[in-house]
Amino acid sequence: MLALNDAKGKILDDDSVITTLETLKKEAAEITSKVEETDKVIAEIDTACSSIYFMLESLHQIHFLYQFSLQFFLDVFSCVLTPATNPALEGKTDSAERLNIITQALFSVCYNRVARGMAHQHRLTLALLLARIRLRGATGPAGDLDAEFDFLIRGKEGIVTQKPANRTGLTDEQAENMLRLAQRLPAFSELADHVGTAPFQEWLQAATAELSVPAVWNEETVTAPAAVAMHRLLMIQTFRPDRVLAAGHQLVDAVFGERFMPDAERELDLAHIVESEVRPSAPVLLCSVSGYDASGRVDDLAAELGRPVTSIAIGSAEGFSQADKAINSAVKTGRWVMLKNVHLAASWLVQLEKKLHTLQPNANFRLFLTMEISPKIPVNLLRAGRILVFEPPPGIRANLLRTFSSVPAARMMKPPSERARIYFLLAWFHAVVQERLRYAPLGWSKGYEFNESDLRVACDTLDTWIEATAMGRTNLPPEKVPWSALQTLLSQCIYGGKIDNEFDQRLLSSFLDKLFTPASFDAEFALVAGAGPDGKDIGMPEGIRRDQFLQWVEQLSDRQTPAWLGLPNNAEKLLLTTRGTDMVASLLRMQLLEDDGEAAYVDEREAEKRQADARPAWMRVLHNSGRTWSQLLPSQLQTLRRTVDNIRDPLYRYFEREVNIGAKLLSLVQNDIRDIIAICEPCLDSIGTWLTRWKVTPSVSKCTSTLFSLDPKQQRGRVRPNLKLHGQEITATVHPTFLGIKFDPQLTFAEHVADLKAKMARRRRCLQAMAGKTWGSHRRTLRTAYIGYVRALFDYGAAVVGTHAAPSVRERLEAEQNKCARLITGCIRLTRTDALLAEADLPPLSLRAKQLAGQECQRLARLPALDPARTLLEKEVRPRLEYRAHLAWRRDCTQAEAARRPPPKPPDEDAVLTKKPCLRRWVPGHAGLDGNEHADQLAGEAAAAEQPDVQIDFASARSAIGRRVGTMGTKKQTNYHRTMVAELVRGVIPASWRQYKVPATTTVIQWVTDFAQRVKQLHTISSSVAQQGAGALKAQQIWLGGLFNPEAYVTATRQCVAQANSWSLEELHLRVTVTEADAAVEPGSMSLRGLKLQGALCRDNQLHLTTTIQTELPQVQLTWARGETRDPQQRYITLPVYLNATRAELLFTVDLPVAGQQSEHSFYERGVALVASTNLN
Repeated sequence: MLALNDAKGKILDDDSVITTLETLKKEAAEITSKVEETDKVIAEIDTACSSIYFMLESLHQIHFLYQFSLQFFLDVFSCVLTPATNPALEGKTDSAERLNIITQALFSVCYNRVARGMAHQHRLTLALLLARIRLRGATGPAGDLDAEFDFLIRGKEGIVTQKPANRTGLTDEQAENMLRLAQRLPAFSELADHVGTAPFQEWLQAATAELSVPAVWNEETVTAPAAVAMHRLLMIQTFRPDRVLAAGHQLVDAVFGERFMPDAERELDLAHIVESEVRPSAPVLLCSVSGYDASGRVDDLAAELGRPVTSIAIGSAEGFSQADKAINSAVKTGRWVMLKNVHLAASWLVQLEKKLHTLQPNANFRLFLTMEISPKIPVNLLRAGRILVFEPPPGIRANLLRTFSSVPAARMMKPPSERARIYFLLAWFHAVVQERLRYAPLGWSKGYEFNESDLRVACDTLDTWIEATAMGRTNLPPEKVPWSALQTLLSQCIYGGKIDNEFDQRLLSSFLDKLFTPASFDAEFALVAGAGPDGKDIGMPEGIRRDQFLQWVEQLSDRQTPAWLGLPNNAEKLLLTTRGTDMVASLLRMQLLEDDGEAAYVDEREAEKRQADARPAWMRVLHNSGRTWSQLLPSQLQTLRRTVDNIRDPLYRYFEREVNIGAKLLSLVQNDIRDIIAICEPCLDSIGTWLTRWKVTPSVSKCTSTLFSLDPKQQRGRVRPNLKLHGQEITATVHPTFLGIKFDPQLTFAEHVADLKAKMARRRRCLQAMAGKTWGSHRRTLRTAYIGYVRALFDYGAAVVGTHAAPSVRERLEAEQNKCARLITGCIRLTRTDALLAEADLPPLSLRAKQLAGQECQRLARLPALDPARTLLEKEVRPRLEYRAHLAWRRDCTQAEAARRPPPKPPDEDAVLTKKPCLRRWVPGHAGLDGNEHADQLAGEAAAAEQPDVQIDFASARSAIGRRVGTMGTKKQTNYHRTMVAELVRGVIPASWRQYKVPATTTVIQWVTDFAQRVKQLHTISSSVAQQGAGALKAQQIWLGGLFNPEAYVTATRQCVAQANSWSLEELHLRVTVTEADAAVEPGSMSLRGLKLQGALCRDNQLHLTTTIQTELPQVQLTWARGETRDPQQRYITLPVYLNATRAELLFTVDLPVAGQQSEHSFYERGVALVASTNLN
């Protein structure tokens, strides 16, 4: 600018200005080159940042609490860029080394800050998501693990039909998983050859199998540590699912190092977070599970740092006003404010969140919000603040220490002296009750909210009854303690008041009966039998003082076995298996949501492959899944035929309902799957299928592809999908030519008209030469020459171009005809266009186009009946013309019409008199007219209603290409399909499919597999009835868990027996017998299969406690007998039969004989039960 300002004379003559401009141009080129080099260097971290941010945005799919804002991620990114917050950058000058340090710190800091706000069970899921992002950006063999990750998440899709050749020592589930792994991943193609070896069998039984995984994959192709860890994880998932979590930790360690996850497990440095990481305007949200209070941490921190803090409990009306005053004051003075239990006022938090945006706080101001984890907390507040999740440490020892810290010493040591010992019994009982929740549904059938409030009420109850009984005495004999009252109050009111399951109530009562007894004061009293070191009992501590009990608690081991809780020791294995399954389900919910951001990580070869398929990642995966599901399910299910005789049979009526439900649901699911496939299927795939079906071989070299769109970039040909037909690439073009007509991306025919105008202009010059100024041809000769030589160009294709080209485009041709008309007539340029054409005896080209279109229709109508062109006329053209000729009926418009002078004649009268076809519809143009409110209301209702299907013309085609090009499939999506697709891509079962009870955590992959097996059983039943009649139902072996209403089946069998023997239903009692699979079914009994017994073993129709988690009962026979069916010489125990392993649905109860002298309490403590189906575990 200075050079231009100092220039004298002409700028181009000033050498200094030219020199300065050349220097600036050279410097700009250098800067551009450096920017491009920098972009290449930081491309890895750029793509990592985008992937991490969108992953954080989607974490709420795992849990509603996980909400993170863009500002949160920007704070993380800023933290890793400067040496002040990232000391590893100190003194580092090499760009590659600095980039590596920043990238490592980005993942580490992101994990540490996000994991602090997550439940412990979800932290590994977060680490694996970050590991996958890191591996995508890696080079070499470690960066190509997408196939392995996809198998980890979706490996159980479909049913394995073939049997493995070698399955020594494998369960059915392990054998199926082995086949899937060997078939889908080439590295495990020889897996079956290693199964029978002795080292492999030893590994299957190893306690820590993840540490000694045999290398049964191709080691030449799997060399990187991350790739080896990934293959070990797949092996663990296939054969030892209880060690999936441990193997997942190994994979994270291989990608990020062994210190990556432990850093977040250290004691929370709340002072550093509050002082350095949180802005004054961002609230700190201390979230905890029910019954756990984290406010004490803030009080301790404030005392440590010397900061004044104002604590207010939210829940009362005055609490809100106090909170507002405290915040307004603290914002100015820099005090801390802590609001407790804010989850009790979720609606008020919305106002608080809005208020925080308007504050300009002091730099020392901090706002702490303590709350229980609740879905009612506003999402915007979660995103605006810093979330910290606090969970109580697991274990009996930690639970006892919390109890002793919450109960004052003076309260425990009040007389009588036996009070402390009873308090310890209550503390032990409370710890056992709470810790068993970790093992739900084995520990308890559901997650009851046993919390500190129950403990406080129990302590109050204990004090009341002890004081009432002791009556001021310093000692109270054990037999005088009101044990029965305490047991009743604890089992029926305090703890038992939350229990709604009969067998959970029995379990609670069994613990109380065993602990709250005079024998607990004996020196040999065992809290847990045989659960201590070397199989010894865990005895009651000696002493009567609180200090003695506390010292005993502190000496307990941090590691406990499930036997301390009355569970079998392998219950931990079941817990780990369940959590591993939940982790994979969480990865599935996250996978497809973040797959669309992976394009930046792929190499050129993969990029070309994906460019050939223009569909997004979720559409490709869902299309493959849809094809798998479609092959898995039969096309239809034959329903039962009702007759006068079989309708009287209760079993027939039941199975008729079952088959009808299955047939309707199967039809719905198959239709939805077909729609999903059509939506996700590439258009060219459907074309190729059609060509193959009709044995047509296209010439791909002569085919072209064009993307029609209103997007300017796509109009100019910048976006060209790489399409292939039968494996050959189709040439992409912007302006395709078909039968001499050139098309353009907007379907305006602008390019064709431009070429047509140029040709007409060239031929007009010949016409101009014929019409010279001094001499020339006659007007008639010139008109004939124009029609035959110039307008003939327009006549070809005029029925299409002339009628459907944009008006502005058609005007260009009209202008060319007007020039020719002036040459024919010799009129001056000022002559009106209509007079000019009338003088030349030429119609406007728009009218000429309509005339030619009409002549074409007449020509097509004279063709033979089976001619394709005539079929086109009758199926497409005529219905369209009739549709345009329909009259719009206008009713309820009398006030608006009456305002016109003179009043118009109603248009529907002529229609009725002439008997013309009419289409009644409301015209949106009525909206807004005064006095026409009723018509406007009806017009709005009609706009929301389904409109008639009409044929497509170029106008509707142009409207269609104006929409976003996203659905690459052959079917248009509706709102129903969009909702269903959104659920399927997250692995969620669509609401319309969920017509029978399944566990809440069931993924759609598991559901389809389970539904296929249910339909298979119904098909067998339907075929059997069709061939043998309704009597075959009694001999049919039934998979009880595969029925839609299994409890109704048991009722139907009871009604069937009662009807056959003319007995009363009240007289019948159920007898259950466990037999071998090939045993004959007793007359009048029903045979069941697929029942699983958890926590015990049934041998010779007698129950035995065992360390095995679950055993399958070969055959169970249900017999309805009249009167008492028990053997008086045999001990029986009543066990529940649950629908599935979640134990949420109790079907019925059974009485089974018990072997030996095993106590009833042991069975209830171990959670022994029967499960009808474990397919959806």
